[in-house]
Amino acid sequence: LLRAAVAPHRVTLFLGHIGMGEARVVFTDPPIPDAARWYAERGKENPFSPFIAANRGLRHYRFEDVVPPAAFRRSEFYRRFAEPEGWDKGLSFLYWQRGEVKAMFSVYRTPRQPAFDAAELATLDYIYPFIGTAIDRVRLLHSE
Repeated sequence: LLRAAVAPHRVTLFLGHIGMGEARVVFTDPPIPDAARWYAERGKENPFSPFIAANRGLRHYRFEDVVPPAAFRRSEFYRRFAEPEGWDKGLSFLYWQRGEVKAMFSVYRTPRQPAFDAAELATLDYIYPFIGTAIDRVRLLHSE
């Protein structure tokens, strides 16, 4: 659905965030080998986590609004994680429960692709509750 909506290079769904750390379960397309280890390391250097923690309840953010693009491309996070994954821009939507992130999806674009525009943001905003419903249904099935 996200690929059809905004044509990203990569799509990632993070489930089960605990204390603003990296997620318990990560689904990513295209897949990443040894994803659990990769995302555990990636979470230690993620420049967006402090922003999320400081803005609890935030529905979405563009990466460029948190870290300017030039500074991002000079960062250790970019060198170690974003560049090998093939992206330099992104957008994340968050789902909250009792002040903590319960889930988040992110869409990423390559240096050759344009930044996400207002129309794409509106499209993602429209489908946001439908994805949230699907996340809640999966969580309910797992708890049962």
